[in-house]
Amino acid sequence: MKIKNDVLIIHNLYDKLVWLLLVWCVLQDFFLCIFLRLTGITPLAKLMFYSKDLILVLLFIWAISHLKINERILLWYILFFVFMGAAVLVSLNNPNINLKITSLMSAIRGLLLLPTLTLVGYSINNKVKFMENIKKYYNFLVVIAVIGIIEFVFDIFWGTKSFWMDLLRLDDFYQVIKGASAGLENGTPGNWYTDIGMGYRTQKRLISIWAAPLTAGYVILLPCLFYSISFFKNYSFFRTKMTKQYMSALNAFIVCLVAIALTFTRQVLLPALVIIFISFIYYQKKNRNVFIVGSIIFGTLAVLLMVESITAYIYNGSTMVHIIRLEEAISQISFWGSGIGSFGTRFAGAIATESQYLTLMGQLGVMAIIPYLVILIYPILYCKHRVKQIEGEAKIMICSLCFSGLCVLFAGMLSETVGAFTSIAQYYVLIGFSWGYCKEYGVK
Repeated sequence: MKIKNDVLIIHNLYDKLVWLLLVWCVLQDFFLCIFLRLTGITPLAKLMFYSKDLILVLLFIWAISHLKINERILLWYILFFVFMGAAVLVSLNNPNINLKITSLMSAIRGLLLLPTLTLVGYSINNKVKFMENIKKYYNFLVVIAVIGIIEFVFDIFWGTKSFWMDLLRLDDFYQVIKGASAGLENGTPGNWYTDIGMGYRTQKRLISIWAAPLTAGYVILLPCLFYSISFFKNYSFFRTKMTKQYMSALNAFIVCLVAIALTFTRQVLLPALVIIFISFIYYQKKNRNVFIVGSIIFGTLAVLLMVESITAYIYNGSTMVHIIRLEEAISQISFWGSGIGSFGTRFAGAIATESQYLTLMGQLGVMAIIPYLVILIYPILYCKHRVKQIEGEAKIMICSLCFSGLCVLFAGMLSETVGAFTSIAQYYVLIGFSWGYCKEYGVK
């Protein structure tokens, strides 16, 4: 009996550590800015900054020691880890690669996030309780999105740069803790602004508590798709009686969509809009024809009236940089890989790629992309196949995560952000959890 109680305590601790990881990924930068500003204790702040890595290692060790997974998919995981090990050996013997230990670990971590976090999510113990808590977590993300919108509006009228730079000393945090001084322009992170038809980095982006627009875009995508699908599935678009539940889903959906749009994260927003459109067409059968005709008319008018703005949004100055870097990276990829740190926009001296897949192939070799994509796509297909008899919000939750996976799959072609811990941990953990949930409760 005592052994069973001890195991139960460990299982509960495991699940709580997963939640701690997901919440910490949201609050990390903001909290550490305050901590560093008030205490000035840099070593402790750095230790707290890397605490999520320590938590991930502990969770992963526990997950693989209790892993019950299909042998075929397990072989793909093992194969990917073999590619990783070979790439590390190559980098250690490559005289052209001279990364600091922190940069080397960051490069390794970026490539290992997908296989480790999906297995951590897959190994959640109390799946029913965890599923119930996901919506609470989504509500928490909606609040963070609201804060981001408020900060965005405040910046337009009064300017909030002084708050981040003077009160929180965000520049100190980026330089001392993140070691990202090269990414600062005029004292602010370079990705805070974009040039959507308004000149070089003049358009402010929504940053919220993350203080990072890309992170905000990727994470808010999850509740955005959940609330949109929940709204379209459960409620009539022309419903006359506005219940509290109806308005709650609608408001959360609108807030998240507006927040993503204001981050100007195109690789997230554009596929999300496509999925939202398809979801409406699929679930709103009674209003389908009216909506399609209205969308065609509205879309045509929008293109005619705002063709310059739309073109600027899709094809701004950074788009050309992405295209050039993609072409250059493709031409320099070695079939067997050049080692960890040899490719990647985020590493000094590396060949810039602007693509997670090119970064992976450049470092690990062309063949490494196969197990990586299998690990990325398999949980989505598995959930799609076995979610058919799951009912209620659990089904909507899993379906929305599968659609989020399609956005992540697309975004990986054009961005390395899917290799950033705080941007992608939420999706990887939750799709891994959905995989485990469907295995336990889905139709066989």
